[in-house]
Amino acid sequence: TALRQLGELVQQVQFLQRLPQDLLRGQLYLPLDLLEQHQLSPEALLQAPASHWSQLRPLLYQQAQQLQSRFEDLGKTLANTDVA
Repeated sequence: TALRQLGELVQQVQFLQRLPQDLLRGQLYLPLDLLEQHQLSPEALLQAPASHWSQLRPLLYQQAQQLQSRFEDLGKTLANTDVA
């Protein structure tokens, strides 16, 4: 349903927001194929100081663009849904 999709999108946004804190704790939950697309390795990210996390920007930008598109699509779906 649309509400479930909305909840999933919000969770994905929260996941990206927590990424810096997770890295500081030595945790990285990004899929390996996504990291490989951006020529990143889990080991390098986990060992790098926070000042080097800028290498994540292209990946985060891509994810943000995808989420924005999905939110927009969901908004259109909800706008065309009868609520009675």
